[in-house]
Amino acid sequence: MKSILVGFTREGSHGTDQWESHAIEQNMKLPEADRVGILLDACTNDQPMADELKLWISNAIGRGVRIALFLSKEVQQGQGTVSGSWLVQRLGINVNHGGPWEVEPAIRELGGRFRDHMAYGSVSFPGVKPDGWSVLGKLRTPEGEIGGSVAVRFRRQDADILVLPLFVANEEAAAEWLNVELDEFPPYLDELDLGDEQGARKRIAEAEKEIVEATAALEESRRRKRILYLTGEQLELEVVRFLEKELEIPARHVPGNKEDLCLVEAGGETEGRDWAIGEVKAAETSNISRQDVGQLDTHRKEKGLPSDFPAVLIANTYWRGPVLANRDSEIHPDVVRRASEDHIVVVRTLDLIRLLILTNRGDREAVEALVESIRDGGGWFEVDADIRHELHK
Repeated sequence: MKSILVGFTREGSHGTDQWESHAIEQNMKLPEADRVGILLDACTNDQPMADELKLWISNAIGRGVRIALFLSKEVQQGQGTVSGSWLVQRLGINVNHGGPWEVEPAIRELGGRFRDHMAYGSVSFPGVKPDGWSVLGKLRTPEGEIGGSVAVRFRRQDADILVLPLFVANEEAAAEWLNVELDEFPPYLDELDLGDEQGARKRIAEAEKEIVEATAALEESRRRKRILYLTGEQLELEVVRFLEKELEIPARHVPGNKEDLCLVEAGGETEGRDWAIGEVKAAETSNISRQDVGQLDTHRKEKGLPSDFPAVLIANTYWRGPVLANRDSEIHPDVVRRASEDHIVVVRTLDLIRLLILTNRGDREAVEALVESIRDGGGWFEVDADIRHELHK
C-alpha cells in the first residue's frame, strides 16, 4: 500500500523528508497512491499552488483513495481565500475559525491520536450531510466543555475523506492518519430504523446548529475584547472601531505619531466636525503616567488648540497581566490630578469594556456620562468591577 504526503505552503510545495513536493504540469499524470495526505497551509496566496492543490484532490477523489486533508492554523483562521471557496464547492465543507482548542476523540478507537493536535476551526456542512459522514473529534474548551466538530470523515464518490482542520505537530502523526483503521459501517444499514433513529438524527442536527451558533456568539464576544490585548496601530484602529460600533461614539483614526483619534460631531450644523482629540497608549506592565498625560497636552498645544479643548487618553494598562485583577489597578492620584488640571479625561480599555456591558443591558447613561466628561471636564473616568461609573478628579 503506497502513501504520499504532499504539502502546500505559503512559499509553495513544502519539501521535507515526508511532505514531498511534486511539480504538476498540464496533462501530467499524478503519482499513483492508495492514500494521500495533503497539508494545506497559506498556499491560497499563490494561484499556481492553489491550482496544483485542486489537481491533487480531484485526482484522488477520482481514483477513490483515502484522502487526509490537514488544514493549518492560518487556513482555519480564514487567512487563505483562493482555494477556500473551491474546497467548499468541491467537498461541501465549511470551516468556522475559532479556538485554539484541544481535541476530544469522538470515536473510542482513536484514543490519544489527537494528543499532538490543536484545533483553530470547527467543521460544518452547510447542506445535507454527505454519505459516510461521521465525527472523529470535537473541540474541548479550556473549561473542559465539549463542543462542535473539528475532525470529520465522509465520502465523495468512492473516496474516503478525512478533514482535520487542526495543527499537526509532526509528519509522523500525519502519516499515521493515512493508515488508521476505522470501523467501517455500511451506510445502507441506516435504512434499517431500529426505533427513533430519524428523530435522533434531527436532534443531533439541531444540537450541532445550536453549537455552531453559540460558538460564533462566543467568538464575537472575544473579538469585542480585542482592545484589552492589542498594541500599537492595531490598538488605535480597534479603539476607534469600538467607540463607533460598540459604544456609538462617532470617531475617526488619525495616523501619525501625535494624536491617534478624533471624536466627531454626529448631527446638526456641526456634523462631521472634530470636537475632541485623543491618544491611545498601551502599557505592558505598568499604568498610565503623568508623562503620558503631559504628552497629550503638548500635542494639543502644537495643533494650536486651546488648553481646555476636549481631550481623551485611552490606555490599555497592564496588558501583559496574567489575571483580570492585575488589569484593574487604580490610576495614581497624581496622574488623575494632572489630567483634571489639563482638561484631559483618562479612560482604561477595561473601563470601555465595562461600558459595553452596561449598553448590552440597555443602559446608555454611563456612555453619555463619559461623553459629557470629555466635553466639560478632566480626570479618570472609571467603571469599576460592580459596573458603577465615576469621574475621579
